[in-house]
Amino acid sequence: MTNHTTFWTVLAVVTFPALLLTGLLCVIVPGLNLMLIPLWSFVAMAYVGGFSNEIERCRRLAQRAPAALRKAPGVVAVQRVNAL
Repeated sequence: MTNHTTFWTVLAVVTFPALLLTGLLCVIVPGLNLMLIPLWSFVAMAYVGGFSNEIERCRRLAQRAPAALRKAPGVVAVQRVNAL
């Protein structure tokens, strides 16, 4: 073989596995992501749902005190603090 042919043969032998691997990854990774879409949806729902209790707690704390506590003379409203 001439040097020219040797060069192209070596180049093909060296680059073929890399190109094959790249091509397989380009096909497999999107397929994996398509299969994982339902799983990612559950992860997102669980993450957002985890804050629902905190959001409700903040809404309750933001409301005004009941009228009985606001109008009663000498009554001091004490805010309950939950221990973490």
